[in-house]
Amino acid sequence: MQAALLPEPGINLVASGTTLNDWKTYYPDFVWLRQQAQAHRILVLSGDIHEPDFRERGRLYEATASAMAQPASITALVGKKSGVFALLTVDDAQLTLQWWVEGQPQAALTQHISRADWQVA
Repeated sequence: MQAALLPEPGINLVASGTTLNDWKTYYPDFVWLRQQAQAHRILVLSGDIHEPDFRERGRLYEATASAMAQPASITALVGKKSGVFALLTVDDAQLTLQWWVEGQPQAALTQHISRADWQVA
């Protein structure tokens, strides 16, 4: 993975089926990813908690939502249909994350990450 990371000002999107909290089980990998975030712009797109979430871990950001498609077996397992997803828009100035819950946009949850300084705006 290290060879594939784009240097700044490039943006690196890392897809993960679990949240970074689960990565702590694999502590060396979690530490390595946090170290890489010191020199690279990394946004982890994660899932599996069926709730909208955004976390800042220094320069490492994580946006969490569930899959847009949820099989009936998963609905039975978690007891509800998630109905949570996020849209990521990337333009010249920023990354914008917009969460939707039960088909409704959640403006209060919207996050913007500046491409100029890689800070949450």
